[in-house]
Amino acid sequence: IDIEWLDFAAAQAAAQTELSAARDELFSFLDEHLSGGRKTGTSCHKTVGILTRIWIDVPPELVGLRERAIALLPLIPPERRIALHWSMLLAGFPFFADLTGAAGRLLGLQGTVPLSQLTRRIREGWGERSTMKNATQRLTRSLVQWGALQDTSTRGVYSSSARVSQDPSAAALLLEALLVSRDAQIAFEEAVRHPSLFPFEISVLSRHLRSMDLFEVHRQGLDMDVVQMAGSNGGC
Repeated sequence: IDIEWLDFAAAQAAAQTELSAARDELFSFLDEHLSGGRKTGTSCHKTVGILTRIWIDVPPELVGLRERAIALLPLIPPERRIALHWSMLLAGFPFFADLTGAAGRLLGLQGTVPLSQLTRRIREGWGERSTMKNATQRLTRSLVQWGALQDTSTRGVYSSSARVSQDPSAAALLLEALLVSRDAQIAFEEAVRHPSLFPFEISVLSRHLRSMDLFEVHRQGLDMDVVQMAGSNGGC
């Protein structure tokens, strides 16, 4: 999934293009990039399905997140827009959340992401599925194309790129997506440094979240703020 394709899908969502028309636009846009057209099971057909799920035909519980992301589209320069796509993927795709979390942990432990180790960690959580290896490889290559990871001199081993600083609005969107993906409360300091958010510098303070109706922030112990989505049960 190229970043330009995500941008195009987001633009369709921002324009409130009706679902069937948005799919038509995506097929036309991808025709010069992918083979297969509308034939079921082809690369083009699968990619249109994924892009549609990310931005256009989202589950009801993600509509609010999607609308907040759309509102930020014109305010964020293209080179930082990955935070908006990341938010939609993190909240809506458990596989993406698990893979980016595993990649972030490997980076924190050893500074690199060997594909073999990443695949092994994903298999531990998702089991020995026939499509798991290819899915892990393809998503990892997407992370490289987006600039979240970069190739090293060793084939199949990746390092992190420079962390992308985000303003408080985009940072809050990323944290919202993280909380949605985990469906739990989390210590604020853990949230802003969470492995799944490894490409980003989260420039937001707990007091910013306290001022937003979306979040509930409360103190545990002497100096730990815990954050959760407003109205959630706060399970761990």
